Formats: sequence, structure tokens, C-alpha cells
Amino acid sequence: MGLLDDLKRQAAAVQAHQNAQARDFAECVLEVDEAMHHAFLYLNEVVKQLAVLNPPSPRSFDLEYGVRFEGLRLTNFFIDFRKKTILERDRYNFINLTYLQKSPQVITVRKELPPNIARFEESLRRAGAAYTANEIRNERFMVVAADFQIKCELRTTVRITAEHETASLRFTIRNVERLGGFDLVFQAQDINDLLLEDCARYILGETNQFRSLGRYASLAPGAP
Repeated sequence: MGLLDDLKRQAAAVQAHQNAQARDFAECVLEVDEAMHHAFLYLNEVVKQLAVLNPPSPRSFDLEYGVRFEGLRLTNFFIDFRKKTILERDRYNFINLTYLQKSPQVITVRKELPPNIARFEESLRRAGAAYTANEIRNERFMVVAADFQIKCELRTTVRITAEHETASLRFTIRNVERLGGFDLVFQAQDINDLLLEDCARYILGETNQFRSLGRYASLAPGAP
């Protein structure tokens, strides 16, 4: 067998491997897209009901000692999705579910000295809290204190991102049960009504297994 025959055999093996990979990827894309569609249809129905009910939240959030958001209701629900072209078709890229946890209460906090003011303001920004600040200056026009008026209102996000290469869905959770966020990853084949019901119960603060069913992952860069 000559060099040309050897090269042909090697090329055929590489091509067969590439074709198998392409078939596997196409199957993953289809499986993920079906799971994303299922998730959107289910959660869209949940959002329709919650938008009418505006249920109370059993949770409270401590921004710092003495600054607690409580007596909240879940309101301003919204869900949408975006697609992108993969394998010559538009496929789900992500689903975004947002709502507010809010009460009519306004909390007033005074902070003295610029370093304390800056730290507190940064905490409010990280939490996504809505507030106004009134600076108090001395006779030399230097800031010596600030009065913060803080709305008891937190923007909450559940974003589901399609990860076609690994046949999985990434749920990026922010401000649902605590301030801040984390990621949970589920295999596309595991997305069913029972899991999505647990997701809805998790949002409502009811007993659920949602977090125990997913795999924790680092928060996605640029996550909401």
C-alpha cells in the first residue's frame, strides 16, 4: 500500500470522526431547543397567572443590619426570549423571566463619613435596590453625611441560557431567595413539567427541590 492510499485512509478516518461529531452536535441542538421551548411554554403560563395574583413573598432580605426588606409581594412579571441562527435555523438562545419583589415601605437610613456612605451606596447598587441620597455638607461644603431613601423593591431575574455544546440549560438566578446570584445547570433531557414546577415553587418560596436537582456553576460573565 502506497503513500496516497495511506493518506486517503487517514483522511477518511478524520472525515468520519468529523461527521459523527456533526451528527452529535445536531442532536444536541435539537434536544436543547426542544427543552428551551418546553421551558418557555410552561413558565409563560406560570407568569400569566402570577401577573394576576401578585402573591405575597415569604422571604425577607437584609441589605445590612437594620435594613431589611420584608412584607414583599411578587409583581411586574415579564417573560421573553431571544433566538439565534444555529445550523441554518433560528434556535432559542435565552429565556428571560423578571419580576419585582416589593412593598410600599420606604426605609430611611443616615450614613456619616464619606467611606461609610460609599460602602453603603455600593451595597445598594450590588443589590439592585432603588434609592435616592441627600448629601449633607458642612460649612466648608464637605460631605459629612447622607440620608438614603430606599424603596423596598428588588428586581429579580431567572435567565435560562441554551448551551448546545453540552446539551444543557443554564439557569442564572439573581435576587430570588437572597441578594446576589448563582448558576444552576440542568441537562436538556431532564427538563420536564416536574422540574419546571419546582422552579415555579422556588420563585414563590414554596417547598421544592429545584436547587438540589441542578449542578452549581460559577455565575456567567455579564449575568444579570
